[in-house]
Amino acid sequence: LIRETAGTIASVMIRRSATVGGNICLDTRCYWFNQTEEWRRSIDWCHKCDCDTGADCRVIPNQNTLCVATYQADLAAAFIALDATIHLAGASGARSMPFAEFFKLDGMTRNVLEKGEMVTHVTLPEDVMKWQGGYQKLRLRESWDFPEAGVAAAWKIEQGKITGLRLSTTGCESIPGDHSELSTEALSEWNGKESINALAEGIRKAVKPVSNTYFPPPYRRKMLRVLARRAMS
Repeated sequence: LIRETAGTIASVMIRRSATVGGNICLDTRCYWFNQTEEWRRSIDWCHKCDCDTGADCRVIPNQNTLCVATYQADLAAAFIALDATIHLAGASGARSMPFAEFFKLDGMTRNVLEKGEMVTHVTLPEDVMKWQGGYQKLRLRESWDFPEAGVAAAWKIEQGKITGLRLSTTGCESIPGDHSELSTEALSEWNGKESINALAEGIRKAVKPVSNTYFPPPYRRKMLRVLARRAMS
């Protein structure tokens, strides 16, 4: 699952020089932020890059309390689905936490890293080799592009029966989505394709993208359902 997910990131040249921590800590992205300073100055600033002007959010006006820039990194979805632990180190010492708890629901703050702190490594559960998985990604082109939506699924099959299931999403909100509760609920009454379809629909309803990337939100939500089915197939 990790290899498959990593293979969808950017280009070969970037992957050869990139780091896992770099992808995890990727800055959030938005129409109004991913532009040159000249472009932003010509139409006024945005909440994330206001340069002390107090500019309003261009995506959801008149709220200015939360940046809704989208988190568009791939690896986080795979690590959340595999129930990984992320490890940090800084001047005040080292700390660890479940992967999903590393992120903050704010396109400006993004994560819990403090000043001078860095990601040192990621560890996987002891039973990770018993799990299988798949990653599906929606993007404008088949190479280079950031995910407009991504779904990672991980499952464990013992004696011909599915005994574990976790799903995670990325590319649709300010943080990657952990859908372990929906997965556990679906697993309790598992019925093959019927359960897969119901779980995929549940994820479509749970994720709420905004209009700040290339594809419109309704299309991205619709594709989340398709990607979830494909990832679990």
